[in-house]
Parts: sequence; structure tokens; C-alpha cells
Amino acid sequence: MTAKMTGISADDLQNFEETPCILALRDGEIRGIERDSVRIFKGVPFAAAPVGDLRFRPPQRPTPWSGVREADEYGPAPMQGGLSGTASLAYLGAPRNEDCLYLNVWAPAAPGPHPVLVWIFGGSNQTGSASFPLFDGAVFARRGIVCVTISYRVGVYGFLELGEVLGPDYRGSSENGLRDIVAALEWVQENIAAFGGDPARVTAGGESAGGMNICSLMAAPAARDLFQSAIVQSGGEVVASLEEANAVARIFNEGLLEAGGVASDLLAMPAEEITTLQSRLLDGRPRSFRGVFGGDLIPVRPLDAIAQGASSQVRLLIGTNRDESIMFIPSTGTAGQQISNADLAANDPVFNRYAPRFAGLSPLEQRVRFMTARDFWRSSSQIALARARQGAAETYVYRFDQTAATGAWAGRAVHAAELPYVWNALDAPSAVAFLTGQADAGRRRLGAEICDRWANFIHGHPPDADGALPWPCFDRDHAVLLFDEKVRLEPLDEAELELWT
Repeated sequence: MTAKMTGISADDLQNFEETPCILALRDGEIRGIERDSVRIFKGVPFAAAPVGDLRFRPPQRPTPWSGVREADEYGPAPMQGGLSGTASLAYLGAPRNEDCLYLNVWAPAAPGPHPVLVWIFGGSNQTGSASFPLFDGAVFARRGIVCVTISYRVGVYGFLELGEVLGPDYRGSSENGLRDIVAALEWVQENIAAFGGDPARVTAGGESAGGMNICSLMAAPAARDLFQSAIVQSGGEVVASLEEANAVARIFNEGLLEAGGVASDLLAMPAEEITTLQSRLLDGRPRSFRGVFGGDLIPVRPLDAIAQGASSQVRLLIGTNRDESIMFIPSTGTAGQQISNADLAANDPVFNRYAPRFAGLSPLEQRVRFMTARDFWRSSSQIALARARQGAAETYVYRFDQTAATGAWAGRAVHAAELPYVWNALDAPSAVAFLTGQADAGRRRLGAEICDRWANFIHGHPPDADGALPWPCFDRDHAVLLFDEKVRLEPLDEAELELWT
């Protein structure tokens, strides 16, 4: 935690007294610290290390320990490609390692029971970390919430289907990343009371792939009673069939064979070599690592399951950003996260319906709108409408329109731009450098408002804030709350949604 991330001066931060605190959990005792009325525990194992014989296997319970385990440092980030050295450490907040199934907890020092937020990071299911510096759970702990950030296996370690390649013992390996999340949620049910948390008031929250994974788990019988509310930011349904997952595995296996290896080498190959192979063969391919439906964990496609009543008891806050896809279009943004740079929207038949509907927009803006709808807005809106039709628990829908003030994305509300507002961390270096630029007073007020709204939702209340525009349930008038310089309500553009039917 840094002074910039908390809004506390460096001098004041140094003056906060840190005192050790010990808790007894299911598997043993842990020692964290209490600082400024927040108890902090880092690097707590929620599953056994997925290494050796457990590589590509479902998560297993951790081995209990004797004595007191120190919980003052983040556990490793999952194995992944991309940045290296100090740049990687700055982005992920911890070194990478295959032994990555750890979580972090920020809890109010005041007696509970408090509601719980379990945060699931994004990154196309191939990058990301529970220790990303922006995710400082103290901001929620100071709002009376126990905040838990969890790790899970990404890339080939958590989302590659190896049943055809390695045999029936590895069937369902593409579910392991999602099963890691389920294991973390089960750990929360068993242990969060020790931190002052209420296991009956758990909100699963996530952005991008984190939100998509939550939508997948809303269709998972194994996750049915593990969370009572959900926050899905730029998520929706993004899944693969078993056939699609097997096709990705064949590409990976063929590359391994061309390199002179055989499939069984994957069981003992050093993790760095596997990650290098993944980077060469799959990281540039669009959506290689998705939740898979049609298996044991997700039997039915999530949108179909939700339309049939799955998770109808779960409260939902869901939304997208106005310019999500500008970041992924060739020559206008960074390359290779969710959407292939070669995937030009003009080649998609549905785009032929978009151009006349939005004739007043430039060709670039038409493409941004189309790709944002295709990859984020459409399925989020379909989920909200499906829940409204069946009378599900309250659903709140937003769109984030507030643009960056300066920097590469000035004038845009890009993918992930809402994160510094949700975490009320507009001064965090990662936010300033990549998403928001230098924030002015109006943006700071909006950040405090959004964080308060999210906190009220986690507490089980409507996601309102003092003096702010009330946020009605979506099922009444299909209203969407727009976060911009002036927060306002607009109806869902159902005419645009019809372009996809």
C-alpha cells in the first residue's frame, strides 16, 4: 500500500503504528498486521501448490501447517508471459511462479460481521495478478467491508483442455482456472468469519476476464451458494465449447511436436519453457483461454443457463465502458489482449447493419462501437434483460463514459478505465500512466462516488451515494446509469441490441 494509492500523506503513513495480529484459520494460524484500523493479511494459501503431480490438475486443499505462518508478503503471481524484470514486478506486484494459489485479505479492525468482496482480476485469462498495485483492499475495509483478492491459474496452466492430448486423466483441465476461483470462494465460506466477515454476504467482483469468469460461475452448480451478489465490470458471457477448447489444445500440441517434444513432456517441463511455448503459439491468438461449457463445471452455456433461472437469487451490478475496444483496434491502441488486431469489424456480417444505424459516426467510431458491443456490451445487456424477464434478484446496469483527462487515452473511456474509480485510486501510478492521466477535482469526486456506490451494493443496499442520483433497478424501465462529468440515466439501447438477433 502506498500513500498515493490511499490518499494519505507519506508522513502520516509512516506515523501509523503497525501491530501484529494473529488469526486461527482452518489450516493453521497466520500473522498479519493492523494499520490505521485495517487488518492486512497477504499470501494466504487457499489451495495446495499446483506443481509436480498437481500440474494441470484441479485444485486440492492446502496442507495444514504448525506454528504461525507469516502473512505479510504477497504470494507469487501466476505464470504468464508478457513483461519481464522490473517492469513485470511493477505491473504484477509480485514475482511469477507456478505455485500461485494465494489470496490477500483487508479487514476492518472493528468487530463484524462485515460483508465481503472477493475480487477476481482480469487479463484475458492469460495475464494478471491478485497483487496488482491498484487493488489495495484498504479502501473497502475503511467502508466496513472485508476485501479479498484472489489468484488463479491463467493461460495453459488453467485454461488449456488436455484431455485429448494427455489422456482421460486430464479431461477437464480447461476448467482448472475456474475451479481455482471456486476453491477460493469455498475457502472464504470456511474462513472469512475469522476476519470478521459474513459468509452469507459475499460479493464476487471482477473486471474483464474476472467478470467473464463470474458470469461463467453463475451457471456453475458447484458455485451456487458461494456468493450472494456479483459485480461484473466489462465482463459478460465469453466462453468456448469443448470442441473449440480442443482445437486450441491441438495448436499447442502441434507446436510442441514441431519443437521436438511430445505431449507428455508438459508434465515435467520447466514452467518457464511452457510459458515461452504459450507466448509463441497462443498469446497472439484471439481468446485462446476462455471458460469452457459443456463439461462438469459449466454444463450449459452461461447465457442460456441464466435465461433459464440460474443464479436468479444473486444480486447483480453489471456494466461496460463506452470505448472498450479502441484499445484493441490496429494502429489506435495497444496490441493483443482480448481481441485480435487482425479482426477488422468491417468483415463481420453484423457490421453491415451497424454502418447504416450509426451513419453519423466516422468509420473508426463505427468500428469502435461495433466491437465494443460485440465483445462486451451485447452479452452484458442480454444478461440484464434475461434476468429482468424472469424476475431475478435486483440488477443494476451502468455505462462508464468518463474520459481520461490526459495521456494516451485522453478523451476516451477505454477498457479498464473504470478501475481507478472503483478502487478510488486515481493517483495510483498505474492509473495515471495507463488509464486516467492526471485527474482533476471532478474526476476525483466521481471516483469517491463510484467507490461509495459499489460499497453500498456490497453492503446489500441499492448502489446509491450521498447526494447522488438514485440508481433504479434495471427491471423497472431498463434504465442504465451513465457515469460521466454529469451522472445521468438513459434507457438501454434495445434497438442496437436487436442488430445482433
